[in-house]
Amino acid sequence: MGKQFYFIYFYVKHSTTMNLSAFIRILALLVFSHFPFVLIAQSSGVVSFFSDDIDSSLCKNHVSNFKEDQQVRKLIDTILHRMHLRNAINIIGCNDDRNCKATLVEATPYIIYNSDFLNGVKLLHFTETSLPNKEDDWEALCILAHELGHIYNFHFGSRNTGRTSIDLELEADEFAGVMMKTLGANLAQAQKVMQRRGISDKGSETHPSRQKRLEAIERGWNNAGNPFANSEAEKKEVIVKQELLEASRHYDQQDVAKALPVYLKFTESEHFNPTYQTDLGLMYYRGNASTSPNYTESARWLQKAAMENDDRAQLYLGFMYMKGLGHEVNYEQALLWLKKSAEAGNTNAMLALCEVDSLSNEILWLTQAASKGNSTAQALLGEKYLYGLNNLPIDTALGFAYLRKAINRDNALAYVLYGKKMAEKKSKEQLEKVVTTFLEPGAICLIQNKNLFLTSDSLSKTDESDFVNRLYFNNEHVDIFVSACAPIVSYYSGDGDIPVNMETCIEWMEVMARYGDTEVAYFLGQLFEKGKMNKFKSPVNYKKAGEMYKLAANNNHVKAKEALERFK
Repeated sequence: MGKQFYFIYFYVKHSTTMNLSAFIRILALLVFSHFPFVLIAQSSGVVSFFSDDIDSSLCKNHVSNFKEDQQVRKLIDTILHRMHLRNAINIIGCNDDRNCKATLVEATPYIIYNSDFLNGVKLLHFTETSLPNKEDDWEALCILAHELGHIYNFHFGSRNTGRTSIDLELEADEFAGVMMKTLGANLAQAQKVMQRRGISDKGSETHPSRQKRLEAIERGWNNAGNPFANSEAEKKEVIVKQELLEASRHYDQQDVAKALPVYLKFTESEHFNPTYQTDLGLMYYRGNASTSPNYTESARWLQKAAMENDDRAQLYLGFMYMKGLGHEVNYEQALLWLKKSAEAGNTNAMLALCEVDSLSNEILWLTQAASKGNSTAQALLGEKYLYGLNNLPIDTALGFAYLRKAINRDNALAYVLYGKKMAEKKSKEQLEKVVTTFLEPGAICLIQNKNLFLTSDSLSKTDESDFVNRLYFNNEHVDIFVSACAPIVSYYSGDGDIPVNMETCIEWMEVMARYGDTEVAYFLGQLFEKGKMNKFKSPVNYKKAGEMYKLAANNNHVKAKEALERFK
């Protein structure tokens, strides 16, 4: 594997601030860098050096210049070679943005670069004897180093769920500090870019303050160690880390059959850090196609990682105490671990605390999570202000403001809540837009998220946002979902006029029935049995009629129970 590992090894070895999960992400990129990384302007989650809003669509001003791309590639090649990192990046210029930025598309990291921005630096070719001689060049290099930090720290994966964008920006700044020192910058040169006007003194919802960023660059600069270590012991460590990282990649792909044996092989290794311990605990928690969940083993490994301050482990451990999985139900312990995770910045833990902390603290936790960008918290707060829940005064403007924030993050519940509220005061003519823009897309997304309204015991995905969605959707939110489907049915049925689409209308009525609307279930039972009810028409289907009657009968609908007798 060569010396490309040793810079990262020594940076972590001599660092007291960088966590091991960051090291894992960096090393993983080296191990698997035979997969190409492309610098282009398509985005599914973009991070930028400055805190301005970024258009996440395809690049509109693509600059096709092979010679220029090759110059930028040579620049990055040389920089990464100096750090003993292998470059697997393809270059495409784009002038949509004023500097450069990183993103991820279909599991592939991307960076977008502006040719004017890198013009002065790339002409130097950055050789051993040709360092930047202008402060602006150092600034440009620091911004490039910051964006490379997002890629080499894997800031786009599901394991970052619960971490704020501010956390990721500071980690990228710290990486930039390491890179700048290795490239020959003194501390003042490394930090010079932070004097730019685009850096906010106070910070924003997504970016830290100027002072915090200066401190992060200084930490990285101070912790940059000797990149040229080459002992046999260190080589063996690299091999162990390589195997674990490959297993970690299989874990991220939910391939437990390949990941689990390697994890178990190295449980006694000093490199089996809290991130791996948490992964192992969650593999035991979920089981797989051939193995049932083992909550006892899951709790044991999550406890180990939680004791080492892994906030993901603390989140799940708290949940297991809450539900009595691997332990007796213990709300005191659940509260303890969830608070630790929340204090570490995990916004999903803040949401989970709404279930176990005192009712008076629910709004505090939701507000804190919402302020850190958690879209589920934003949607739930919007709902509470719209309807005056939890003894809050009704504040329609604030409620809609929270919902719009969550909608901007594509939160399905926010779409449904926003559409439901808008449908209350819209005319028939306006209802179409509300249904097709908000209610129907949001409801479909919620339905497609399998088992969303079931208990959290049926967790299957690795993403903690899915975990908390299922945790927090209680019966109250199922009722809201069902009531939000009513305007969809009203629209497609024509609401007293000519039906817009009877087949689609009946499909949405089935959704309402399956999620607990007893009267709708009974009505559909009659419709499928007779083929016609009022203006509703459907082919006779005795099997479906029996299913609908059974749904209603299970909720103690008397007439449905009588009708069900005919189908025995």
